[in-house]
Amino acid sequence: MQYPIAILCSSSAWGGLELNVLRLARWLRAAGKDVLLIGKAETPLAEEAKKHGVDFHAIRPGSRYFDYASVKSMRDVAEAQGVGALIVNTNADLFRAVLTKILMHSRLKLAYVQHMQIGHAKRDLYHTWLYKKLDVWISPLPGLGRQVLQLTRLRPDKLRVVPLGIELENFTPRRMNAQTARHELNLPQDAIIAGVIGRLDPQKNQAMLLRAAAQLIHEGLPLKLLIVGANTLDNRSDYQRELEALCDELQITDAVHFRPFMQDPAGAFAALDMFVLTSEKETYGMVTIEAMAAGLPVIATRSGGTPELVDDGQTGILFEPHSDDQLRAALRTLVKNAHLRRQYGNAGRKKAMARFSHRQQIAGMLRAIEA
Repeated sequence: MQYPIAILCSSSAWGGLELNVLRLARWLRAAGKDVLLIGKAETPLAEEAKKHGVDFHAIRPGSRYFDYASVKSMRDVAEAQGVGALIVNTNADLFRAVLTKILMHSRLKLAYVQHMQIGHAKRDLYHTWLYKKLDVWISPLPGLGRQVLQLTRLRPDKLRVVPLGIELENFTPRRMNAQTARHELNLPQDAIIAGVIGRLDPQKNQAMLLRAAAQLIHEGLPLKLLIVGANTLDNRSDYQRELEALCDELQITDAVHFRPFMQDPAGAFAALDMFVLTSEKETYGMVTIEAMAAGLPVIATRSGGTPELVDDGQTGILFEPHSDDQLRAALRTLVKNAHLRRQYGNAGRKKAMARFSHRQQIAGMLRAIEA
């Protein structure tokens, strides 16, 4: 079988980025493209690729800066399988992808999909050389794209903005009603539930939600919390245990419900009245888009790409990072105002339906890669 498109991701973790990579492979295949996924053996991504029937080529990366063995392996499989384009998803993989292109005498088209913000200027000789080898740089949001042009020497004609999408039909509010969802998750039927879904990690800062909500719970507001997710795989600390200890300290244990990672979080979204994002930095929150598609109002930090997703005062409420008081005020506003929850939720769903379809993402990426 020939693979016109290969996707490279050597991450050993399992989170939003890796899930997006797997989705991209599945969606490209559904669009009629032959796709080969390249990554480390014996990783969650490798296992999930096998479960979903996505062809996978294993490499064993060595040094990030000189990794001839995996580069040669990638060159050999690309030439043998007729790969014409390689999609790269992490900075760590970019150098080995460029070396692979050089070994193939530039017969390989390189596309870099940006998943993280550029934190500082990268206009030095190394990054200028590296980015010059790219054929296309895909940013998920206009603001992130502008930042790339400001902080690098990437040629503007190589930049494309393609929002990452989701399978919108999986998050329709009609798919499961709140009563059924709460019954299946053993959640109270008569409470107003705010929730956060994602990796349990200090950078996601779920502790902030606990601190902000505690005062409202003690005031007697009918607020409960749902926290869905598992500890980051490569994080040595047990963040969930830390969160549970904080619940004890704040005396809100009975009001907080922890549930494990869910492959299909649609039921969790259906159980919520509002979604909360407390991440200190979130380049592009797929879970935010999922919440909007589910018709939920979103309370989120004013950082990263989130302000381009959540329209403050229209689809949700933005607050400054590290401001427990602002988060508490936003929670209070939505807990007390059912009409506003519905208004924001309906507006968010309308925006998600118009802009964040996975079919639009695939069409945009193929235009960028095949141009």
